[in-house]
Amino acid sequence: MAPTLEKAFDLRVYLDKDTTVRLGTVKGGPQRTYAPVGPGGYLRGSGVDAEIIPKGADSVLVDMASGTAHLDVRCAFRSKEGDNFYLYYTGIVRLDEKLGLLFTFSPEVQTTKSSDHYFVTTPTIEVSNEEHKWMERTVFVSHGHVYVEGDRLAVEYEMYKLVSG
Repeated sequence: MAPTLEKAFDLRVYLDKDTTVRLGTVKGGPQRTYAPVGPGGYLRGSGVDAEIIPKGADSVLVDMASGTAHLDVRCAFRSKEGDNFYLYYTGIVRLDEKLGLLFTFSPEVQTTKSSDHYFVTTPTIEVSNEEHKWMERTVFVSHGHVYVEGDRLAVEYEMYKLVSG
């Protein structure tokens, strides 16, 4: 029997335009962008309500030839109860016009739906509280979209846990 997916979390990560570093072409090919995460993001669901600690970053390697972005994101969250969560994920984004507006922080960027894009990640979570240790033994997959709130830009994900059998 094939594994199934079960909704586990909603994740929102705001991007900090003012401290984003664009390295341009690196290693003779792809373009690297380093975007620190801003305050206000969260991880919610499965008994967790945690706010992002704005010290993480989204490192994006864009291959313009294939129109693909490779994500490497690392960030931490803390719940009101003091539980700590470290989340890191890699992912693949097939660039389209709407996502191009996000990656350039265009004023024309608009909120999208996850079904608008191929924007897929494989998150891994480390936790401080024994109650949540199941997350360290679980495979997650998520799909994302653009979220615009005033002049702030974010990526928002629906995270699913893989259920076997």
